[in-house]
Amino acid sequence: MAKKSLFRRVALLVVVLIGVAGIAAVAILKGSCVSEPVELFIPSGTPYSTVLDSLESAGVKKMGLIKMVGQYKELEKNIKPGHYVIGKGANAMGIVGLLKSGAQRPVKLVINNTRTLEQLASKLAGQIEADSASLYAHLTAPATAKKYGLTTEELIGIFVANTYEVWWTTTPEALTDRMNREWNNFWNESRTAKLQRTGLDKID
Repeated sequence: MAKKSLFRRVALLVVVLIGVAGIAAVAILKGSCVSEPVELFIPSGTPYSTVLDSLESAGVKKMGLIKMVGQYKELEKNIKPGHYVIGKGANAMGIVGLLKSGAQRPVKLVINNTRTLEQLASKLAGQIEADSASLYAHLTAPATAKKYGLTTEELIGIFVANTYEVWWTTTPEALTDRMNREWNNFWNESRTAKLQRTGLDKID
C-alpha cells in the first residue's frame, strides 16, 4: 500500500514537472525577439548563415532560439528572398514563419525625371533587387519593346512618373509588364481624347 502511495506521488510530481516545463517552453517561444520593427532585405541566393547574421545585425534578439526553431521548421531549405518587415514584439516562431512563408512587404518604387533608359535602369536598381546592368540589358533588348508594340526609343514612355508599390524581388520582365499595364490604365478614354485634340502622341 505504501509503495502504491509513493508511486502515485512520484507520478504526480513527474506530471507537474512536465507541465511546468511545457508552460516555460511556451513562454520562451512566445517571448518577444524584437523591441522595434525590423526591416530586412534578403537577396536571391543568400546563404542561410548570412540571413542569420543579418537578423542579428538588425537587432533581433534570442538568436539561439531562432536557430533552434529554424532548424525544427527546416527554414534553411525553405527561406524566401524578399523585403520583410518584422513587427514589434515578434517571437521566434513568428519570425521563422514569416521568412519561410515568403510574406514579404512591397516597396515604394518612385519613377520621375528620367530621360534615357540608362538613367531609368540606374534609378530602378536602387529600389528593387535587380541591378542596373540586368535592367539596362532588358530595357534595351529589341524583343522587350516589340512585346508592347513599341520601339526601344519609345519604351521609356510607358514608365509614367508616379510612385508604385512593387515586390522588391520583381524581375525586369515583370516590371515592364506592370509598367505597360499602368501606362494603358493611365491613357483612359478621357485622356486619350484630350491628347488627340493636341495632335501629340502618347509617347511624346
